[in-house]
Amino acid sequence: MNWNQLTDELSTDDALAHLDREQAEAVITALAVVMHADDRVGTLERNEFSDQIDRLPFYDAKDMTTALIEDAIAKAAGAKGEGAFKAIIDTVAVKLTDAHVREETFRMAATLAYADLALHAGESAVLGWLAAAFNLSPDFIGKVYAEVG
Repeated sequence: MNWNQLTDELSTDDALAHLDREQAEAVITALAVVMHADDRVGTLERNEFSDQIDRLPFYDAKDMTTALIEDAIAKAAGAKGEGAFKAIIDTVAVKLTDAHVREETFRMAATLAYADLALHAGESAVLGWLAAAFNLSPDFIGKVYAEVG
């Protein structure tokens, strides 16, 4: 599944469309952490993130600002070491309690991680932390990896 297919599916997702600002920020932060997990943001990753973030269903509905997105990116970019990334993911998990929203956030994160056609160690670690923090089933995780990998 590529970003275009994913955003087409998510753009009509009622659960995502009704996230409050804090929850929307948590989704964006999770994606930013994936983007920065390997200490290098490739052009393809940056383009996919930038081009697609505004197509998410909550973007316009929640009056999201460029500053909010930049803050999420800065938070992820400023995180140093596994402990810092994991702490951000744990905070994201606290804000996103709906099982469906957690699954779709993981799916978006996995799609972004594979945007450059390779899953790097840092990205793999972040996806593992997301899966654990979201209490996702191994079957679901395997299904997502099969879709995006």
